[in-house]
Amino acid sequence: MHNPKVFRLVRFIGLIFLGVFMLVVALLPNKGRAANEFFYSIDVQYAVPTTGPTNVLQTYNVTNNTSNKYLDSIKISAPSNNVQNLRVYYSGGGSIPFTTQVLTEETGSFKYEYTQINIDFPVAKVGQGLKWGFVVEYQTNSLVENKGRANVVYIPGISQENRDFYSVSLKVPDSFGQVHGFGKLPKEVSRQGGVVT
Repeated sequence: MHNPKVFRLVRFIGLIFLGVFMLVVALLPNKGRAANEFFYSIDVQYAVPTTGPTNVLQTYNVTNNTSNKYLDSIKISAPSNNVQNLRVYYSGGGSIPFTTQVLTEETGSFKYEYTQINIDFPVAKVGQGLKWGFVVEYQTNSLVENKGRANVVYIPGISQENRDFYSVSLKVPDSFGQVHGFGKLPKEVSRQGGVVT
């Protein structure tokens, strides 16, 4: 007979591993583009309401480190096969064309589905030291799982090689109770209006 605690732990570890793997793959530069040609600063905000889908806001700030190359496309993975109300736009305004596809990763007997967001930048941002940004915004029901009296929020990490700065903030209802986690615990920055950040 299977031990449910061991199964949940293995499942959790598998989700973390696949989340990190997917984000590593998602932010690898396109062919012929060296990783150090662009500096990436990534800020991700997860807002979990009491009911309804989680709101995800990802802000990418890019600095071009070359004088003759530009970022023409990028692939970003959303850690869910159920992404709704997806928008991609420049930080200063203006929508950016994109396509999506649901992909499956398999490790041993564990399968994980996610949404790959393929973004094509129609404007060439050329010039050494040029800074610009874009935003990916969506909703998903797949990041929060209720386990009895506990609410588990799955937040993928990202490897050091694929970003220069990576910041994550999570807003949850105060009713979720005390925050627990694996590894380094997040720092509580505010508690107001029934929301903990």
